[in-house]
Amino acid sequence: MNQIEIQREAAEDSAEAEPQFEDKLNEKIVPQYAIALEADDAALVQKAKDLPPEVKDGTHLDDAGMARRLKDYRARNPEENSLKDFFTGAIGYPNVLVVDSALPTGEQLGKMREIIEQKGKPCCINMITAEDNNFLRGLQKQAEKEARAKARAEAALVAAEAEGSAQEEGSTQGAGAAVAQESEEEVDELTQLI
Repeated sequence: MNQIEIQREAAEDSAEAEPQFEDKLNEKIVPQYAIALEADDAALVQKAKDLPPEVKDGTHLDDAGMARRLKDYRARNPEENSLKDFFTGAIGYPNVLVVDSALPTGEQLGKMREIIEQKGKPCCINMITAEDNNFLRGLQKQAEKEARAKARAEAALVAAEAEGSAQEEGSTQGAGAAVAQESEEEVDELTQLI
């Protein structure tokens, strides 16, 4: 989030007043949608109790540890100012999808897959620009041209071997010149892309 200074009225004493800032979201990194996992405290405590002992050994997943953590979490994340509310304000209510974390893990993952299939996979959090796509297409075209040039050179060698050793030298040099010319064209195209 970028902070933008709010303009003050002229009547205020600008020497003593602290500058005030307003938060502004960077639209390039705002996600298309968010998946929120929600559960009540009792379900989370029960889920921790259901863990096998070998997973809980040496951790704070006992009753006292879970109660302390949940109390701390609820104190730091009040209902009226939650992360879910932040994303609801940033990307809209229909784009914040809730999954009940009290469900078994398989059902949670199935529900998340269903949401991803409906909404589409997140695309690098909108970080890829049109320039990046053009550059990637250029790299792909270059690789295709190199593969075609290699295939032509191999075909020329096979044809030259079939004709005989005397003609082989002439056709190989001709194929090499064609490949060199195509390589120069590829370099020019890459230079234009960059």
